[in-house]
Order: sequence, then structure tokens, then C-alpha cells
Amino acid sequence: MGSFFVSRPLLLPKPPPPKKNRRKSLPIAPAQEPAQAGGHIRPAPRTKWVVAILAAVAAVGLLSTVFASKTLRDAIARLSDSEDQLLATGVDAQESIDEWYAAQEEFLIKSARQSPPSRDGAQFKAEYKRVFSRFIKNRHFNDTLPLQAASAHYRLGQLQSLEGNNTAAIKSLKASIEIAQQQGDAELVALATNSLGCVYSNLCDYPSALHQFTNSSNLFSQMPSQGVMLAISYRNLAAVNRTIGRDGIPAIQRAVGLLESETRDPGLSIPGELLIDTRMTLCEMLWSQGRLPEARKACDSARADLVKLLEEIQDANIDTDIAALNRYRNAIHFADRNLKAIDSASSGGSANNSSDSWQWQRLVNLITEIVPDGLTVAATMTAEFEQQAGLAVAWGMYDWSQEVVAEIVRLTHDRLRFVILADNDESLDEAQSTLAAMGIPKERIRFGICNFESPWFRDMGPIVGRSQSGNWIWFDSLLTRESQGYREVTDALPKLICRNWNARVAPTSLHIEGGAVLSNGSGLTLCSSTIYADNNHYGFDAATIEKELRRVTGAKTIVPIQPLHDEPTGHLDLFMTFTDPGTVVVSESRDPQSPNRKLLNEVATTLGNIKAANLNVVRVPLPDHSDGVIRSYTNVIFANGLLLVPSYAAEMDAEVRTIYQRLLPDWQIEFIDCNRLAAKGGALHCLVSNLGDTPYTPMPIRMRTKTVPVSQNVTANVPTRESRLVPNESR
Repeated sequence: MGSFFVSRPLLLPKPPPPKKNRRKSLPIAPAQEPAQAGGHIRPAPRTKWVVAILAAVAAVGLLSTVFASKTLRDAIARLSDSEDQLLATGVDAQESIDEWYAAQEEFLIKSARQSPPSRDGAQFKAEYKRVFSRFIKNRHFNDTLPLQAASAHYRLGQLQSLEGNNTAAIKSLKASIEIAQQQGDAELVALATNSLGCVYSNLCDYPSALHQFTNSSNLFSQMPSQGVMLAISYRNLAAVNRTIGRDGIPAIQRAVGLLESETRDPGLSIPGELLIDTRMTLCEMLWSQGRLPEARKACDSARADLVKLLEEIQDANIDTDIAALNRYRNAIHFADRNLKAIDSASSGGSANNSSDSWQWQRLVNLITEIVPDGLTVAATMTAEFEQQAGLAVAWGMYDWSQEVVAEIVRLTHDRLRFVILADNDESLDEAQSTLAAMGIPKERIRFGICNFESPWFRDMGPIVGRSQSGNWIWFDSLLTRESQGYREVTDALPKLICRNWNARVAPTSLHIEGGAVLSNGSGLTLCSSTIYADNNHYGFDAATIEKELRRVTGAKTIVPIQPLHDEPTGHLDLFMTFTDPGTVVVSESRDPQSPNRKLLNEVATTLGNIKAANLNVVRVPLPDHSDGVIRSYTNVIFANGLLLVPSYAAEMDAEVRTIYQRLLPDWQIEFIDCNRLAAKGGALHCLVSNLGDTPYTPMPIRMRTKTVPVSQNVTANVPTRESRLVPNESR
């Protein structure tokens, strides 16, 4: 065992305090202990993180103890005791940094297979970044341990990429490549080059990404032991080629062949799961070209592997971090949905040859190494005044939003379906008992548990649209940013709830918070200028931002809007909303001293002058906000003929009611007191995530050994843990 492990348990060194979140929320809870993979780590001269982990896990039998009970926090606690050794020289420093590298590898591979993500993730990443940065800045180590320094740059680049800090990641990965080339380490060059290609792909710089993946595949092809990484490079080549309009199928077929040769009897292994993922990617590519029999064959093969894997592990006593049965059951159901859609297309169904309805959640989500699927998917963002099938809301330990959430559900439960996520068992029980006491039936409510960080689901929920084929698309924005606070769990919201809704989840690496973008449903997109500023800071140029916004929102016209002065979110929903395709409501400050009075008047003028839209601009009052609290009357919820409006003061409420009733004569208008919410930085619209008119098609729930379909009443009648929405992980 490493000489710097000690028997005395140590506390994890405190990470630097997070920067202020834009919207006020509770502090992040102390990190809990994720399971550590394996026992003691014996440091290698330089750990090759992906290759070592993939090879190790591939060799592990079903009942291996590699992922035993020791936790990653224990590893970091022991490692922290050796951090001072980084100031030493020679073997001690080399062994110490290699131990940190090994721990980071375990963290990354565990995170790649975990859904939902852990709230600990940001703290662990901050700690790794601090140690690697400290090592890099030590000139002595750069001279005496150049390969370790190159590896530190590589690992730092991975962590920066996870946070969407593309500019910093490119700098770190290029430094790693340069040093590794000087030292003649082709393997590290290939690994860092592949990761660099992923960063360029995140930035939609596909020519640069293609160049990097071509280089990495050429390097890996010269290494007989690197079949898995060569397959990953080919998979990335396929994704990028397809995105730029070339045929990606030959490359993805080669990736499948390589993984098949590496996993002749995969059992429970990372390469085996990568093979399933890659077969599903091949399925989607074949499907998009109308090669439906081949697409079905690829999907059938992936499903058969899943069934075999599930049969092997369902009676085994294995840590759920390694073999959570729900991950594989859900994957089988996604495969079944795809097979059904392929059969419908084969018979001339409405989906035709479009793969927009394709659904899959990766079993191994190595976003620093593998380009995501769905980069060519496009849709037109739906307007919120259109028909809505459901809303997602939070119910947490804090009480400042619960009363409002309960009132939202009470007023709208008979008009649409709800997904209510609680942050723990006690919150779940409280939500269910509170709504029951209010006489609200559970038939149209799906409860679940998700240890989210913030109740502002608007910011983190999917951007919902419809493709030209009529299929529902949920765009999942990469929101995790070091400078935006740590909300990694809530960032995963679209993937957490999609299992029971028939929509394709497609990625966008842009940072787009839900409150910062509005659509009239007919091709007009209004977006906060903060979207441009924020994404530019992380490496996106203006042309790329606009191109990606058009893909995600289907915009024919994009109008950047300057947000309110001295308001931290920069969101538009605090001062505007659409009530129909041709009408936009804009707040009006009546305080001559307010810095926002002129700004709002200019916004109203700008919108009224959009010739392509011919908008009717209607003004509603904005209450005094000299105390820094925005009490918005545009932060509303549309619920199929019912409009929920924030309430602040009786006299002004009456004026606002008259305005909305005139604009929506056939709608019912209800007010909800939002004074307490406003003090936290939001109101009604901020709390809910609209799901559009996405069909609710729940997956079966499992009761003992039987699998039964979920009817509208099952959730209410089966108060077992299996009936709760706990996406993709056993608990």
C-alpha cells in the first residue's frame, strides 16, 4: 500500500467557498460519502486513467471486490495527509501525486456511471483542481517530474471540461500534449488529444475536433493494447463526421467491431457497457439514414446484451454504484421504445425515417472522452401558453417555497400532470401528506426523490420543442459552471425525469438557464444578453452561440434583450412573457428614479419594432424595487386555460388582473402570494419546469418479481419505493 496512507481518519480539506449563486438558495449541504472503487491503490509510475480503469474493470469478475465498501472520501482523506509530500522531491512526490491521480480516476469513472450525480461532485472536483494546479505551479516538479506535470495538465483539463470551462480546458490539454510529446509519451499524447477533441466538439468547432480525433485514432492504432480507446476515438470521429454532414456509419461500425473484440465475454465491465452504448449510437445513425432493418438489428443486439447482463447480476450482492439494476431495466425499456418506433417507421408510421424519437441514456457517460449523441437534432421551442402535459416542481427541506408549490398543485392538478421531486424521504412524506390534507388526488402526480440543490426548476429544466417530424425534443443545457455555483444534481433534471415521458433528450453545451429565454412558439426567440456574455467567457464566439440557439429554439428571429439593472439572475421572465404568438407583456416601472424605467421602455420599443413579428406590446406595472427585490407580474404559469399570477399588493393585483383578462378572455386568472419568493430572487414561473405537450408514457414499475404497467392510478395505490420516481438508480 502507498506509504502515505495512514490509519488515522482525516477530514477532507475544505474546498474554496462557492461563488454567490445568482438566485438565492440554501447553502450546499456537507458532502456525503460516495462509494470508493476498490481497496488500497498501489501507485503506478504514471497512471493512464482511462486505459487503466477500463482494463481493470474489464478483468473484474461479477463478484469482484474492486468496488468494495471503502469510500472515495476515505481515499481523499488519506491522500490529503500526503499532500505535504508534494513539496518533497523524488519518489515521495511522484508516489503522492500518482495517488491523487488514481483517486481522481476512480471519481471520474464512478461519476460516469452514476445517475443522478452526487452533490459531492463539485467539492471533489475543486479539491482535485487545487492539488493539480499546485503541482503544476511548482517549477521543481516541472523539471524533475515532467511526465507527472503533463499528466496534471491533462487531468486538470478534464475537470475544467466537466465544468464547461472550455477555454481553460484547451489551455491545459495543449500543455499536456506539448510536454508529453517532448518526453516521448505517445499514450498520454493520444489521451489528451482525444479529450481536446471533445472540448472542441463542446464548442461546436467540429473541424478542430475532427483533426484531434483523427490524430488520436492514428496514435491509438499503433498501440495494440489500446483497443478500447481506439474504439472511443472512432466513435468520436463518427459523431463529428455526422454533425458536419458526412457519413459517420463506417467509423461507428469499426468502433463496434473493436469493442466486440475487446469484450468477448464482457460480464459486468465498462467496455461491455460501452459496447451497448455504441451499438445504440449505430442504431440511431442507421435509423436516420432510413436503414431500418440494420437499425433494428443493432438495437436488438444491444437489448440482448442488456437482458443477459441483467440476468447475471439481478441476484448478486453488488454495490449499486456498480450494478444498479434500475439502470439496466430502464435501458431495456428505452430500447423497447426505439424498437417500437423503428417498426412504426418500417410500416409507414408517422415517425417515418426520422430518428427524432430515438431515446437512450448512456450507461457510461464519459463526457470528457466521448462526444454525445444528438448534436444534429433541432426543434422549435414551444410557447408556454400552448397546451402543456406536465410541470416539474421541487419540494425540499426549506419551507419558503412549499406553500406556493402546494397552491400551484391545488389550482392546476386537474389540468395537467405533475412531477414532484423531494430532496429526501422526509420531504417526500411531507409533500404527500400536505397535498392529501388539501384534498388533492395523487392520480396525476408522480412523486420522486432527488437530492437537488435548488428549487428553481425553471433554470435547470429542459428546453422543450418539437422537431419537424412532430417528435418532442428536450434540450439539456450544460449548466454546471464553477462561477455559477454548484448545482450539479439539478443540472441533470431533464435526464432525471425523462424516463416517464416520450421525448428525446438532446444535449447543448451552451449555458442556457430557462428563465433567460422565451419563445412565442412561432420562431421568435427572446434571450437575455447574459447568454452571450456567459458563453463567450467559456470559449463560444457570438456566431456559434447564435447558431446553437437557432438549433435549440428553432428561431427564425433572435432578439437579445438587456436584463434589469442590479438583478443577479439576468433573466427575462422577471419582466416579460408572451400571452400569444403576437402579444408580449413587458413590465413598466413607474418610479422616475428607478434605473430600470428607461431600460424597460427601450425594451418595449425594441420589441414593437420587430418587423418580422409585428408584436403587440402590452405593459404591466412593476412594483417598487428600491429595496432590491423584484416583484414581477410577468413571472406567471400557463396551465391550459388557467393563468397563475404572482400577488404582491391588492390594488396593483387588481390592475394586473384586468390586463391579463383582457389579453386572455377565455382563461381563468388566479393569484398566489409571492412576497416571500420574491425575496429569494424569483416567483411562480421560476419554480416550475414546463414539459410541453410531451406524451406521458411511464415505464413499468417492478413489484417483487413482477413487472406491471403503470396506469394513472398505480402511483397512488402502491406506496412502495419502486413506485416512486427514482430515476436510473436503486436506492
